[in-house]
This record gives sequence, structure tokens and C-alpha cells, in this order.
Amino acid sequence: MQRSKPNDSIWNMSYENNPPPPQYPQPQMPPQQGYGTPMPAQFPQPQMPPQQGYGAPMPPQYPQPQMPPQGYGVPMPPQYPQPQMPPQGYGVPMPPANDGGGLGVASLIFGIIWLGGLGSLLAVIFGVSSRSKAKRAGRSSGLGTAGLILGILGILGSIVFYSLIVVAGVAVHDAVKHIGTVTTANVGQSINISDSTQGYNISIVASRVIDPASPGDQFSTPAAGTNLVGIEFKITNNGTTTIQPTPSVDATVIDSAGTSYNSSIGDTIQGCPAFASNLSLAPGSTIDGCVVFAVDANRKVSTIQYSPASAIFANSAQWNNP
Repeated sequence: MQRSKPNDSIWNMSYENNPPPPQYPQPQMPPQQGYGTPMPAQFPQPQMPPQQGYGAPMPPQYPQPQMPPQGYGVPMPPQYPQPQMPPQGYGVPMPPANDGGGLGVASLIFGIIWLGGLGSLLAVIFGVSSRSKAKRAGRSSGLGTAGLILGILGILGSIVFYSLIVVAGVAVHDAVKHIGTVTTANVGQSINISDSTQGYNISIVASRVIDPASPGDQFSTPAAGTNLVGIEFKITNNGTTTIQPTPSVDATVIDSAGTSYNSSIGDTIQGCPAFASNLSLAPGSTIDGCVVFAVDANRKVSTIQYSPASAIFANSAQWNNP
């Protein structure tokens, strides 16, 4: 008795329990082309156009664009002028150089407007520069020359103008300094009164006070409570021009109470003639006379004043009557 192998029984059991997978048909390869084998279907190939050759029809010819014929007698297309560059070289004129024309115009303008002398100074500067540039350019500068002349004249005029201002300023200063100025002296002393703007220069003295004074005529009767007082003045013209003094208008008196009195025009007193109403005093001449006042009878004249109305910038004179 042949004994079975243990492994064979195990394999049989495994085979029975796990049968092999099913067998599927294998794909069939087409038979190799050979003698007697049918050929696959032939499809039509695209037809190429026949190559051009002898006897073959030519494709249609289209007209080519015709170029205008060139040659003798054939009109040429219009020619347009080309921009011309200025020739360079010997003998070719150069562009005009700066001849100072603008400076000449500026010089003339400043020479006219003056501007207190500043314009004249600028006119001289621009005029000299204009003439210098014009000379280098070989030209003349009429405007620069005119401006230069006006500038020089303006500078000279400015010197004269400002000199006159200085002189006038000094004269006015000397005159104005006397405004409101009062020169004081005692009766019998001389005082100088001057106004340099008019050539007015006199020496005047209140030489005598007649208080009370007797009326010079029947029309010179004082009002009640007043006395006539006469002040005798002596006036000498030290100036260079004839003057017309008006003592009856220029003189005033102040009494002991501080009351001021103007002259009593038309009244006269005995022992001292009145000044004429139309005096004219030539240079170096002297005149004297009395000015009459009607003063409070209970007071005395303490101060005498003289301020010439015709000399606006003159000082005033004042005498104390002790």
C-alpha cells in the first residue's frame, strides 16, 4: 500500500476550496501580410495639381502696375525746393552783432524822465555802454548819444536844483527860528527886528512913554475912565530894500493888570507928532513919532510890544516900563 504524502492532501484540499480563476480568450492579432493575404481597404489619396510642364495650361496672368517710363523727353515729377542753409566760409556776412540799440533806448528814456537825478545817472551809464557796443560793432548809436547828453544835463540840473534847496532851507531855517521869538529890553534901548526872507531889517527903540498925555486936538478926547498914553518910537531901516512900516498897527501895550490895548487910531497928543499913515522908509533912513493908546486911568503901562505885520518871519520886540 502506497502511502500518500501529507503535502498532497493539503494541496488537494486547498485546490478544492480555491478553484483557479476562469480563462478569458486572448486577443487575436491580424495575420501578417504575405502572399495570398487580402490587403486592407485603400482610401483615395488627395490629388496634387499637375506640375507645370510642356503643354500644361498656364494660370491666368494679371496686369502688373505700370511704372512711368524714364528717359529723354519723359516729364519728371514736380520737384519741391529744398531748404537752403546759409553758406559758410570766407566773405559770408555774419549775423549782426549786438550794437547796443536797447541800451541806447533805455538811456534816452531815463534821460527824459530824470527821476530827481537818478534817471540822469542811469542815462549816462546806459549811454556810455551803448556807444561802446556800437563802436565795437562798427555802428553809430544816436539814441545812446542823445541819452548821454540828456543825462549829463540832468545831473548838472540836479546839482543846481539841490543847491537851491539847501540855500532856501538855510534861509527858511533862519527865518522860521524867529517866529514866536521875543527880544526883550528896557524902555530907551534899541532892539533889532529882521526877516531874512524879505530883506527886512530894522532897529527900533521905544524911547519915551508919555502917561498921561494931553489930547492934541478937540477930536482926541479920551473916553470916561481912560487916559491917553503916548509911546514914542524911533525906527531905522538897516536893510537893503525900502519898507513901509505901520507902527499904529504893529504896536501894542499891556497895563499893570495884564490887559492888552491896541492903538487909538486918529487920536493925537501934544508934544509928540503921530506917524503918517503911508510911511515909506528907504535903506539907511530913520523916522520917529508917537503911537497913542487909551488906557485905564487907574493903571499904568508896564509893557510895550512891537510885531511888524509886514514881516511874517520876523521876531518881536518887547520893552519893560519900570
